Amino acid sequence: MSAATFRLPAQLALIVAQVDAMSGGRVELGLGAGWFERNTVNSASLPSSVGERFDRLEEQLEIITGMWRRRTLLLRG
Repeated sequence: MSAATFRLPAQLALIVAQVDAMSGGRVELGLGAGWFERNTVNSASLPSSVGERFDRLEEQLEIITGMWRRRTLLLRG
């Protein structure tokens, strides 16, 4: 489980894909908006409002699923 504000989406997608490959497909990714506000307020680079965090979550989901779809297509083709 990770908050969308903790890692860049491409980095997270690669990490999870690598662990999934090493574990034989037993990885599940949990991604959230980051409910604990203090984690986002303490860092100037992270979005602090709930709306900004949900926007970041939506963007990360698009990037991660897009990367995984592309990887799957490349492996098949």
